[in-house]
Amino acid sequence: MDRELLEKVKRHDISFHEIDKILDTNASIELRRTAISQLTGTKFDHISNYSMDVEVATKRNIENMIGAIQVPLGVAGPLRVNGEYANGEYYIPWRLQKEHSLQAQTGEAPSSQHPVAQMSGYSRMNDKSTSF
Repeated sequence: MDRELLEKVKRHDISFHEIDKILDTNASIELRRTAISQLTGTKFDHISNYSMDVEVATKRNIENMIGAIQVPLGVAGPLRVNGEYANGEYYIPWRLQKEHSLQAQTGEAPSSQHPVAQMSGYSRMNDKSTSF
């Protein structure tokens, strides 16, 4: 790692965004992460382990990348989908924020009244048809 560049970033002589013009993508990510870690005293033990293509991610989805986090992901289904591009029963990955209002509304899983299930027109979980 370029220690001189790291010190310039920590002194704000070079912005996080400018690092990408100097280093390749992976080195830029590592330098930003190290600078933030040293500036804040925060350890980033897990965010440096990821499987995504950082070249694609940094060009399309994120600026000043320092890593990636894992997000718990559940599955609902099978849900019957009757659509133009999909027709059949499918398992749908989904993420539910555990809030009391959402738990009460969804009963912890999509039903025919839940927006996820409404795209299907039918939910096997409660055997009720749903109109679109």
